Amino acid sequence: MPGWFPAGDARYSFWMTHTPKGNVVADPMKVGKTMNERVSYTGSAFSMDTHTGTHIDALNHFGFNGKVSNEFSVDEHLGDHGWTKTGTETIPPIVARGVLTDVAAYKGVHAPSAGHRIEQKNSVGAFGGDNLSLQAFPSEVEVNHIPVHTFLLAQHGIPIMELVKLEGVPKDNVYEFAFIGGSLKLRGADAVPMRPIAIPMH
Repeated sequence: MPGWFPAGDARYSFWMTHTPKGNVVADPMKVGKTMNERVSYTGSAFSMDTHTGTHIDALNHFGFNGKVSNEFSVDEHLGDHGWTKTGTETIPPIVARGVLTDVAAYKGVHAPSAGHRIEQKNSVGAFGGDNLSLQAFPSEVEVNHIPVHTFLLAQHGIPIMELVKLEGVPKDNVYEFAFIGGSLKLRGADAVPMRPIAIPMH
């Protein structure tokens, strides 16, 4: 599962917490061997950085000049348990018209070259892409190493979806669709996994 691992983000990890055979030996519910052999129990857990896999960035993910969206500051609104404002719990379910811009097809290539830049003329309700970051590196803005994120999140209050699986959409010639996106609500978090759905409009 892709993520910002070179930057120090934690990798996705999955492990079993309970297995049918293990419960027979450990008997965690104290119901006895006979019951554990009759009624099997499987449990699991996972750990991952909030920016791993398909996810949506909350408005606090990047700030500019000491403030995040709506002028909330680190000094006043970031505690030991996350942000008290603009956390992922504030992201509503997204139900809206979606439009796909297929840059590779427009350029007549399999994939745009690394660092390829595109321009978006109009502000939107949410913005997303199938790559790791909606950002070209290095930045062309001398005083800001990640201007797209600060422009969308901190300055205009527009959430960013990244690593969205889009391969099947242009294959079916779907460029306009009903978009449904539901994300987890982790209080105070700066990003969260989500599952976007595109329903073709006819």
